[in-house]
Amino acid sequence: MSEQFLGGLELTEHDVLLIDQDEDLHTLSPNRAERLRHWPVPVLFNDSMATRLSLRQGNPEFGRLLVEQISALLTHNPK
Repeated sequence: MSEQFLGGLELTEHDVLLIDQDEDLHTLSPNRAERLRHWPVPVLFNDSMATRLSLRQGNPEFGRLLVEQISALLTHNPK
């Protein structure tokens, strides 16, 4: 996740920022981490590998739980 990417996101309207913790979290610089701490909308770190595995295994509970997490973020952080 580059500074350019984050800069582009700031110009778009979005309700939640969903970040793949597998790919993006370990490369997150301190500056970017600080920027995300003050992001204007809720930020949710998700394990995309677990999501893919869940879809392959046909686990509907995983999707429901992810939707609940996103919904809770939106409910507690309205625009």
